[in-house]
Amino acid sequence: ATRSKSARGNWEHTFELRVASCGATSVEMTVISSALLVAAAVFFVSVPVISAQSALEDLLLEREKEVKLLAEKATLLYRQASCAPEEMTCTCANNACRARMGDSASGTSSCVASFGACTSSSSGGRNVNLEDSTVFVPDRELTSTPTDQISLEACWSAGLDDAFKSNLNLDEASDVDASSLKWQYMGMPSGLWRQFPGIPQEICGRYDPRLRPWYVASTAGPRDVVLILDFSGSMDKVGRVGLMREAVDTVLKTLTLSDSVAVVAFSNTAQQVAGISAIKADQMARATSEVIDHLLELINNREPDGGTNFEAAFEKAFTILNTPSEERGNCHSAILFLTDGEPTNGEVGANLLARIRSLYNGYTAKGNNLVGFTYSLGNDVAGANDLMRDIACAMGGIWTTVQDGGDLRGAMGHYYEYFSQLRAAGDTTKPVWVEPYIDASGAGEMTTASLAIYDETTKPPRLVGGVGVDLLTTDITAIEPDYQNLLSALVRRSERCPNIDVTTNDAKCQLKILRETDYTSKSALFDSANTDRTCPNDATLSCDNHSSATVCPSGPPAQNLVTLGVESFCSNPDFDFQKAACGSCSSSSSVGVIVGIVVGCLLGIVLIGAVITHRKNQARAKHNNQSGQVEMGQAAAGWPSSQPPVHAASAPPPTAPGSATAPPSYDQAVGATSNA
Repeated sequence: ATRSKSARGNWEHTFELRVASCGATSVEMTVISSALLVAAAVFFVSVPVISAQSALEDLLLEREKEVKLLAEKATLLYRQASCAPEEMTCTCANNACRARMGDSASGTSSCVASFGACTSSSSGGRNVNLEDSTVFVPDRELTSTPTDQISLEACWSAGLDDAFKSNLNLDEASDVDASSLKWQYMGMPSGLWRQFPGIPQEICGRYDPRLRPWYVASTAGPRDVVLILDFSGSMDKVGRVGLMREAVDTVLKTLTLSDSVAVVAFSNTAQQVAGISAIKADQMARATSEVIDHLLELINNREPDGGTNFEAAFEKAFTILNTPSEERGNCHSAILFLTDGEPTNGEVGANLLARIRSLYNGYTAKGNNLVGFTYSLGNDVAGANDLMRDIACAMGGIWTTVQDGGDLRGAMGHYYEYFSQLRAAGDTTKPVWVEPYIDASGAGEMTTASLAIYDETTKPPRLVGGVGVDLLTTDITAIEPDYQNLLSALVRRSERCPNIDVTTNDAKCQLKILRETDYTSKSALFDSANTDRTCPNDATLSCDNHSSATVCPSGPPAQNLVTLGVESFCSNPDFDFQKAACGSCSSSSSVGVIVGIVVGCLLGIVLIGAVITHRKNQARAKHNNQSGQVEMGQAAAGWPSSQPPVHAASAPPPTAPGSATAPPSYDQAVGATSNA
């Protein structure tokens, strides 16, 4: 078999079958020929599969190029804002809650069909801004970042519009609906989110990119996560179990195909939460949507009861971590331990802590990475605080307390920030993919390629944000209809293990800052420093020279964007969501309805006319038949006896006066009408 390129640049295959007997018997020749035919059949069957895989890889690679372009542009803008702010010109941000959508006449907005409906209760297209992106800001209860910081990020990220439009123009499709490239966006550590094409927001403040799988996947990398959940009887107090379920829901839903997960529920004893074939006993399971949905169902249906056995819970967790599994990423492991009290069963106190430390050391001695996060729930758990902090410190992690009715989901910011803030200097990033999901903006099922951006001048590198581009699932399944093959391709392209180095002094200082940060406070992101949450070794650190400030080639700028007077969000007092979201789509819909009614009425009139004509023809035919029978009956007496009478049923159909053909049948009449 030979493979060469034709003059048109296409690959051509030539096959020749050459068989020399070389003294072989006829039986041997038959065996050789049969083997060659089988090999040829296998080759021809595999060619379409290989072609489909190649086309899928090409499509995914194209989206990855686009997300890299966004990352490069965002990095340049961030550096300029940090080191040369006087060179930047910022206009007010186009807030999605008061979005300016332009108009269709100038080409700045367009009614498109492939981005979902204009409202949650309507169907059809939506109005999008093809010139300006829009920014989304979480409610103050969802973000504690100072307003100045959000304004600064909104300012410098506005320059991404050029890159957004460049990506769209590079796509070979004739228009935005035909393009396989859909939403493009960037999410910030503050919670600000910039999206293109621009759209207004129907319910303001409820989208937080930091809790979306695409953002977490790009900033954290593959993780093997074990959740240890307390279902003892005391968890039934003051809604604690509900608080835990809500936080676990967020954690599980931010996991992606590259992650693996296990859940251990404990009270008097400990059991792995399982029940489907995808979750094997004492093994991690790949975090597919099927696994996540099943785990959430079991967790939500489980009721608190019994005592509290920490020892059994950690024994089960480490049994799962130490069991090999093909579903694991074997990159970084994390234990999230949630409880509301002290142990009442099994080992307690120093013996318990020694056992947990032994399990941890045994696991990490094999070259595995593991960090532990512990959460004390409730107002009456002060007696267990020292133990919970010591457990976290024994696993190189962070301990947090959450009061009854508090923000446990927010308190888990330590877990999300750990992997993104302790990335080692020089660690390269690559685009990662997530399992197909239903778009929050209403465009249907899609997947996302995302890429994290870091400031490499800080020690350790500081997360700037994450960029992403969307691809509709229908565009992928047109090439690769097998869903499992699609998932395998997404996992394969997302394989990356970030280098998280906690051995350097800068990393240890950053970890100390994370321990001191109170993520349950809504007044500011880095306030309420709490030294009670630090670990014993933190006191020996020398962090005076530790700085998270960007290092600029010419030294720090004299001013920053905030002091230069960054404009905030654009005021749009005449904003009307229905008009902004639907725009020309609503008028187009009205015209379509009117045209549909008119056409329907005309077709109805034509059909009714055809039926009336058919019935008239039937009546005329019946009348002519009856007249012919009377005339034949009157002439029958004069017919020769040897000639049989003519039966009316066999007589030819009567014709209309002056016509050489019979009137059309009903089927012919309707057919003619339909064709017309």
